[in-house]
Amino acid sequence: MSVLTKRSRMLSIRMSDAEYHQLQAICEVRGARSISDLAREAMQRIAAMPPDDEPGDTLAERVGQLDRRLNLLQQEVLRLSSLINRHNGDHS
Repeated sequence: MSVLTKRSRMLSIRMSDAEYHQLQAICEVRGARSISDLAREAMQRIAAMPPDDEPGDTLAERVGQLDRRLNLLQQEVLRLSSLINRHNGDHS
């Protein structure tokens, strides 16, 4: 959305001091002009998502899912390795 686009609607939300300060810090890091610009950008990203995407499916959640899957895979590899070692030990 262009900066020159007339914005005639207003959205008001309440947040804690900690939430507000966190958003201020994010603005500084991302170079956003204001918390309003940051919030607008975030809402536009959510609005642009396909309907079947889960907005809560963040990168951190995806990494967590992958980590859990890798742990399960590692456990299975260790289990299979142990079975192979036992089987080879019986034939020595």
